Amino acid sequence: MKKRPRHVRSRPASGASRRGSSAEAGFVAAVAVAAVTSGPAAPPAIPLQRVRFGYFNPEAREVCLAGSFNDWDRRALPLRRDALGDWSVELELPPGEYRYRLVVDGEWRDDPAAPVTAQNPFGGYDAVLVVTG
Repeated sequence: MKKRPRHVRSRPASGASRRGSSAEAGFVAAVAVAAVTSGPAAPPAIPLQRVRFGYFNPEAREVCLAGSFNDWDRRALPLRRDALGDWSVELELPPGEYRYRLVVDGEWRDDPAAPVTAQNPFGGYDAVLVVTG
């Protein structure tokens, strides 16, 4: 006489087919999805700080902001001009130290209102902005 292998099998609830009920299948699928989608806990959200950049030049036709926060793209952040020639843009940045310059009518310019500057490798000065959390 042959011995049957010893396997532990779950038995379907009374009235359910041997393949399992649709409720059981849904539960197994939900557990599988949860196991795939859940991972390490997401890091806490980094608080963003609103920062306003301003530049006064009534003669300028176009002013953009380029810096470490936008990979120094000289066209990515155009400033808006008001009727008096005051240019501005607001950004939301996480805490950190950023360097930036203005691009006025296609030419790189220092920010005359920057309280902190640092020399850059191109012979000019970058404005340094420190955003605190």
